[in-house]
Formats: sequence, C-alpha cells, structure tokens
Amino acid sequence: MLQFMVKDPSPSFKKFLPDCLAVALDYIYPVLAQRTNPDAKVAFFQFIRDAVNFRWSYFFPGFLYQAPSESGSPSPPLTEDEAEINRRLTQIFESIGHSFLQSDLELFRFNLKTLSIWNQKHQVYNRMAIDLKMFDGFMSVLIQVLARKSHDLLKEEIASNLYEMSLVDYARFWQAFLPQTLQKDFPQLNVEQREVLACKFKPRNSRPGVTTNNGMMSSRSAEGMDLSTFSINLCKFIDDLRYLHFCIDCVNSANNSSKARATAAM
Repeated sequence: MLQFMVKDPSPSFKKFLPDCLAVALDYIYPVLAQRTNPDAKVAFFQFIRDAVNFRWSYFFPGFLYQAPSESGSPSPPLTEDEAEINRRLTQIFESIGHSFLQSDLELFRFNLKTLSIWNQKHQVYNRMAIDLKMFDGFMSVLIQVLARKSHDLLKEEIASNLYEMSLVDYARFWQAFLPQTLQKDFPQLNVEQREVLACKFKPRNSRPGVTTNNGMMSSRSAEGMDLSTFSINLCKFIDDLRYLHFCIDCVNSANNSSKARATAAM
C-alpha cells in the first residue's frame, strides 16, 4: 500500500508522503534492522527507492544540499518543514549505509543499485557530497568491504559506484579522502605507505599549475580517468592494501613469538 501511494502520480497522494515516511522510518525500519528476514528488508528498501525516485521534488526542492556561497556567507536557517525533510533524508541514507555493514549480498546489491539509479536520474552523489561526513562514510564502507573481500561477487558494482562518487570531486578523492580514510580505517599503515596507495589514483595527465584556492588540484586533472582505468587502479589498490596488512601481521607475529621465547627463557 505504501509503495502504491508514493508511485501514484496524482497530487492527492502527495500529502500522505510525510506520514508514509514516518511509518516506514520510525516504526517499521527499527524493527527490521534487528531481524534477518531478507525479503522484508528488500520490500522496505523498495519503498525507499520508489519514494525518492517518484517524489524527488519533495526531497530536493532546491534548498537542501546546496553548496555554500563563494562569499562564505552562512545559509539561511531551515524552516520546520525543511528540517523535517532533511531529517528524513538523513534517515534514508543512514539506513542504506547500515545495510552495507551487513553480510546479506542481495540487500547490498539492491541498495547499490538504488544509489546508482538515483545518481543516474538525479545526480544524488553531487547532492550528498555537501555533507562530507556522510558522503565519505559511504565511500569508506565500500573500500572496507573490498579490503575484507566479503562481497567479492559485487566488486564490479562497488567499483562502479565508487567511480561515480569519486567524480564529484576527483582531486579531493585521491588527495584528501583516500589518505584520511587510510589513516582512520587502516591505522597499521605508516605515512609513506598511505601516500603510495593513494597515488595509485593520481591521474596520469595531471596538469601542473591547475590548483584551487586551498592548494589542491582542480577536478579537471581527472580527465581521462574512465571507469575501466579506475577499476584497474582500485583492484591494484586493494591488492596492495591487503599485501601490506599481511606483511604487517607477519612482522607482528614474528615479534610476538620472539618476545614469548625471550620471556620463557628468563
């Protein structure tokens, strides 16, 4: 019934959308999140996909997820209705992000497809990127999943979504996001190792001297980085990341064994 109401194009159903979202996000999802029933979860996320897809103008009427002005002047405060829509969007993205932390491959694939559909039709990644904490969280989770090799059957879909996310600001992706994520999520690595890994995504045809006000290279330096090249670089990045962790684990294991023998000999 909820899906029918959000997909129906007649204006008479539009007024029910806030109530539908409240039921789904405040009452249904908290229960589903604690259960393992994949069919019920897919039905919930199908509703979420349709709600955003068919009622896009409700979620993004123009005042949400806008970049700050170049003058740096603060954005005007949101009205009560605008704040409520913003809260619902956050709940939607958080529920999708939570699904990426679970082992259900079909649910993972379904929500990757949802993000891909929203991005193709509505450029949702550009809108999400205004909230860098949330946007970077999505990319970090996808990289961690690849590093764990827990969802290898979906590595092509993951690579495609990461590529589309990176294109929002490719310079920031490899110059800022990757080093920060490697430091936060893979603390065993040293500074040099993080720099080497991040540079695997450095565009080969980078144009010297094209920089932004903060000294970072312009996104135009990503010209020529197509999906195929990005996927190859991503594969090398993950392989090298895993190899470095294997070497670190071996060294730590050897050191622990040496300490144990030294302690036993005392």
